[in-house]
Amino acid sequence: MTSGTGRPETSDCVGEFSLSEFRNFISGATSTQRGRYGFPSVGSGPGAPQQVKPKEIVRSAIYLLKTLPLARDAALIYLSGLFDASVTRYVSQLQTLQPSQGGVSASSRSNEEELEDAAIQEVLDTLSGFLWESPHWAPIISSWSMDLLGELSCKYASRAQFQLGGGLNEELQVWLSCQVTRSLIDLTAQCFSSQLSSQSDASITALLDTSIKHSPHFDWVVAHIGSCFPQTIISQVLQCGHKNYHFSMNGASVRGDKVGSVVGILGHLGSSHYGGLKSALVLMFRGIQEDPLKEENLSVVPYIIQLCSMSHLLLQAATDDLPQLLSREMIECLSKQAPQWLGKYFSTAPVLIGMLVNLLLQVETSGPVLIQLLLDLAINPPGRNITLQNIIGETSHLLLMYLIKEAYGLLRSRGRMTQMNLGLVSSVNNPLIKSFCDSLKNFLPLMLDESMVRAKFATKLMAALALMPGNCAAVKVLKYLLGHSSSGQHLGILVEMLKCIEGICPNAFSNALRESFHELSDGMSSGQTLHNVHSLVVWEAQNMEKVQIHSGIRSGITEHFSQLVGLLYCEQLAQPTVEILALLPFPSQLKLHHVMKLVHGLLHFFFSALDFKCFETKVLAIRRTGDLLQVTSVLYPFARNIIIRGLIEGALISKHNQYFGAHIHIPVKSSDMKLMKENQKLGSRVILPHSHSSVFHAGVIGQGLKNHEKKTIFLGEELLWNTQLLINTIQKCSEVQQGGGKGEKEREKTDEGNLLDLEPVAGLLVELLTPDVLYNGFQWPEEDFIKVTIERDLEICRKLAELPIVWDLLFLVASYYPALHCCSIILRAVVANLIQFWSTRQGSRSQDWPKQVQETQRIIYLMGRGQLLPLPFSLAHEIIPLLAPFEVHGILSDIWHFMRENFPTPIVDGSRLHWPSSSLASLRCNRKFTEKLRLICINNMDRLGIFYSKLLPIEYEASNMDCGGC
Repeated sequence: MTSGTGRPETSDCVGEFSLSEFRNFISGATSTQRGRYGFPSVGSGPGAPQQVKPKEIVRSAIYLLKTLPLARDAALIYLSGLFDASVTRYVSQLQTLQPSQGGVSASSRSNEEELEDAAIQEVLDTLSGFLWESPHWAPIISSWSMDLLGELSCKYASRAQFQLGGGLNEELQVWLSCQVTRSLIDLTAQCFSSQLSSQSDASITALLDTSIKHSPHFDWVVAHIGSCFPQTIISQVLQCGHKNYHFSMNGASVRGDKVGSVVGILGHLGSSHYGGLKSALVLMFRGIQEDPLKEENLSVVPYIIQLCSMSHLLLQAATDDLPQLLSREMIECLSKQAPQWLGKYFSTAPVLIGMLVNLLLQVETSGPVLIQLLLDLAINPPGRNITLQNIIGETSHLLLMYLIKEAYGLLRSRGRMTQMNLGLVSSVNNPLIKSFCDSLKNFLPLMLDESMVRAKFATKLMAALALMPGNCAAVKVLKYLLGHSSSGQHLGILVEMLKCIEGICPNAFSNALRESFHELSDGMSSGQTLHNVHSLVVWEAQNMEKVQIHSGIRSGITEHFSQLVGLLYCEQLAQPTVEILALLPFPSQLKLHHVMKLVHGLLHFFFSALDFKCFETKVLAIRRTGDLLQVTSVLYPFARNIIIRGLIEGALISKHNQYFGAHIHIPVKSSDMKLMKENQKLGSRVILPHSHSSVFHAGVIGQGLKNHEKKTIFLGEELLWNTQLLINTIQKCSEVQQGGGKGEKEREKTDEGNLLDLEPVAGLLVELLTPDVLYNGFQWPEEDFIKVTIERDLEICRKLAELPIVWDLLFLVASYYPALHCCSIILRAVVANLIQFWSTRQGSRSQDWPKQVQETQRIIYLMGRGQLLPLPFSLAHEIIPLLAPFEVHGILSDIWHFMRENFPTPIVDGSRLHWPSSSLASLRCNRKFTEKLRLICINNMDRLGIFYSKLLPIEYEASNMDCGGC
């Protein structure tokens, strides 16, 4: 019975007490020596003492529990034994069953077991009724049920081990399959439900005490109860654990250390109620701002640190929202509390910092944000006074230094292990380092920050991360520095980074270059990368003796030579690429397609550079390109003819020929006038005798004959520079190494002593200017044969007129004997065209046709320079402007006849032509070829007298009179 207040009545309990109930309970409880908790034993018989009925004993125990407080312990002990016997039977059946059977069959239950289960169920129903009638029963029943569950879990854990090997979930499944334990835990949950509103601290304290006493076998009870009231249990467990921690650290006497139990309970609950756990930690952390120096608030942060150090899950929950919680006000609050921690919660400051560093190394998602926050605090610490700011700044600085030191030591030791494992890459399991690798792009800009402090710490941190096995972080760091460095100081950071990591990651720089060049070719990066690469190469060349980078910058770039060559085709990247190539040693062995890629890329940039606006930049770029083409032709001889062809074709038949004075045809504007309509106009007229009745048009209708307008874009000094640059480049690429292919006698030496072979140039000119292959021999035919080749000769002369650069190329060829011999067909075409022209001109002055006079002088001077004409023909160009047209015709006719009889015949040796070593200029000309010239000089002595002794010296005439000449 209960009073009106709901409490168990004790004043009248003695009067209401029934002596028979007490005797029944004593008799049934003591019969445990003969049977099992009042139930008939297997060996009982007619002679045995009279057994009390099971239900009567249970009812007596409940009656005593309810009415006699002094007998409650005895009643609860009896009920515990009753529940223990039932669990024993359950575990025994688990051991005898096969795992595939999955549980205890209801059909195998005996009458005794059914009576026992009925009695247990009656007990549970009665206790549950007590709780509904009066919540004040909750502490009594809760304490008994939790102790009983703890004892049962510990007692039978080893016997049920074959069923409990799969973890907490399997353990819950086994124990909740037992009617007794399932009912007990439901009863415990009902007690907690009634206690949480009024006696939450007592219930949580009891839970923690029981957990400490029966850990770890009691964990499944905590997990189940916590899942019923997750938010409340988590919050109350945290608060209770904090109180215990606070009292214990302040010297108060406490019953057991509950921190370990708190960690275990929160660990179980946090896995399924992570959000609630974070909220509870945040609420506790924010509470310290109300009164930072209050005793209870001083222990909050050390308490959380202690929890985090014992559980990674709690650490993760505590740090997920920590960056948002660490406002400037909160940081000031913590800076006030920190001195109070030392000596009480942490022995010394290094111990505290070491613990914080170890925790930071275990932080996953929010780790990088916390590090960035520390960087900000080290640079710009908050605080209302300078002292507080210095404390925050120095503490942040110290944390960062220790953190970088620990990370560097960890990664360096792993890197050495990787090297010792014969190439087996060991994985980095540190959570902070993993999170840094995932968010590396957010920290890379800090290395180039304007703040020296931020840049210093970020660089050290990146240097530590770059040591991670696999080169992943190292490549990203080096690639970022290559692409974003904008000063010598930034490049110094890159060099220092190389020195730090090349011992463990020797291929990092090479891999960074490969990825950088790949991004450049795809247009995903700016040209700053090439500028920085060029600066590094120049720096290495200037500081070769001081450089401590063993792998070498230039050698690393040379490994990706083919990728670098591909950048020549990018308009914005070609110039810096050429500057880098000019400083690099070319590989001695290069695949054919890579050589072709290099050649075509250099040729492409050579002609593109002609369009540069800045004169100095253009000249320097073209000269560098010419030097690279020369090196390519020397290292890879098979590419020499390809280079020469590319240069000449680009100057003659490509769109770039305008840079060398080529005439650009201006298209004629179309007219709407139709020939048919013009004829229709005549239809209405009277046709007169001997008149035309239709219109025949040979030009543009309504405009007359076609006007072939031509325009030259580049003139003057710019044209001369473009031409000279091309000639110099061709001359460089025509140089051959001594001792190669042809003999020294068949080559001309330059001023520097190098050998030149210009026959390929001559052959290309003939190929590109000659429209057909007929009559292309070296020998000069009879003069009358001009009529046969007149069309071809006119076409060659037209190309010479439209492409002035051809004359410069011919003079280049003529400068080195005997290359001009191969251009015989071009020389014949020009001379034949001039002979035809001067033969039809009347008059006394050739100067009336200045263009033809200039062309005549040019061809004679060209042949003389190419050592094809002896005296006096080699100097005849000086008197051409002073002669009449018929006299010019006579001199050209004599030159034709001389060439027909005296042009050397080459000797074919395999695939090469061998010309006579002596040139025609060394011959003495027969008088039959020079008689006209002598008579012309005599007839025009007033004008040509000053040239007579030069053209026909006395020694020359005497030798011609003594011998037949040539």
